[in-house]
Amino acid sequence: MTFCFSSQSLFPPALETLHQPATYDYMQRVVSLTMYTTLAIHLAVALGGYWHHGPSVTANVIDALPRG
Repeated sequence: MTFCFSSQSLFPPALETLHQPATYDYMQRVVSLTMYTTLAIHLAVALGGYWHHGPSVTANVIDALPRG
């Protein structure tokens, strides 16, 4: 869910750039910038979750599921 909402705003500019005639270097920069921006958002969310819930999460999350 986080990927869908955080990356959604990054794809239209990238797609618009691909429709314009451009050099390979320019397209590579756009794709790289999009991926690095998405990575930064994912890391921020992951670090925020770890900072907030870190000590209370078990090493193996599957072990924490209720057995029934």
